[in-house]
Amino acid sequence: MNSLTIIGCGWLGSLVAVNLIKKSYRVFGTTTTKNRLPELQERGIIPMLIEINQGTELSLPDTEAVLIAFPPGRGRKRGKYPAKIKALANGLKGKSSQIIMCSSTSVYQGMYGSVQESDAKSNKDNENIVLAAEGELLTQIEDAVILRLGGLIGKERHPVKYLAGRKRIKNGDAPVNLVYGEDVSAAVEILVDNDIRKQVYNLVSTNHPSRKNYYTRVAEQMKLDAPEFEIGGSKCKLVTSTKFIHHFRYEFKNL
Repeated sequence: MNSLTIIGCGWLGSLVAVNLIKKSYRVFGTTTTKNRLPELQERGIIPMLIEINQGTELSLPDTEAVLIAFPPGRGRKRGKYPAKIKALANGLKGKSSQIIMCSSTSVYQGMYGSVQESDAKSNKDNENIVLAAEGELLTQIEDAVILRLGGLIGKERHPVKYLAGRKRIKNGDAPVNLVYGEDVSAAVEILVDNDIRKQVYNLVSTNHPSRKNYYTRVAEQMKLDAPEFEIGGSKCKLVTSTKFIHHFRYEFKNL
């Protein structure tokens, strides 16, 4: 039986877990919240209560693969993200497990035009918190896989809910860089089944409508007040998933 440990069973981690359990995977999942343990168990996940901190000894099951799926967080929590990844990597480095990290396309912050994986190098000393976290992982686990995810969307999760009714939103002409959670789950399954290591992949839908066109359309479909955008941003970054598509002949869901 294939086995997987998911560090961080939030929205994405739980989605991946449930999908792989349906395919006969044995899945362990961690949470930092005690009252979520029964919820994870009900979904068929073997739950574990774990808080990752520097100096804390981690006790994790021996599974074929480990998926790091917790986000950087906001505010002060975000600044501690590289240290958390470093502590986690220290606890994982002696294992033979395949290690996959869910990173973010925010590593391309400030870039313009079409961007690919080679345009941002993982570096633990980088000022970009997410690139620094990637670097902390790769410093200790050189054959880890990094997945740079676009903005996550799916059932009950969509950024348009936070934009509905807002006015004068900047960069209405900027391309969106989004990905369905189901695509991320499918990608993880492909990587685990093929024991892929030492790679960096962008995971973003191949559709990149402008923010204005996309969110106006989705707001209408969801019967929400349409957001109003200002013009500009047409040269903002457009993240490509060409590498993953070519390696695995994968087709992302249309937005």
